Amino acid sequence: MWSGLMRDYYQPRASLYIGFLKQALYQNSSFPFDAWREQWIALTNNWQDATDLYPVHPEGDALKIAQTLYAKYVGLIKQNTLSKEFTLLY
Repeated sequence: MWSGLMRDYYQPRASLYIGFLKQALYQNSSFPFDAWREQWIALTNNWQDATDLYPVHPEGDALKIAQTLYAKYVGLIKQNTLSKEFTLLY
């Protein structure tokens, strides 16, 4: 997906943030911004310096994937289990 951008950049970046956030919540402490930022910059620099090769042609059926995700999550939205601001979009 997105020629590896999601798998190799956005997913590790989000995981790093969520890991620091969970740690702060479990320890009832402030978010360790400086430590997170240091690791986030290292992750970004490593990704930029990498020489991984990615496909140049799309893989999978984007429409089918979108329909599957919609079918999976539309019920949650309609049941108002998400924020009211989000459900107003539907």
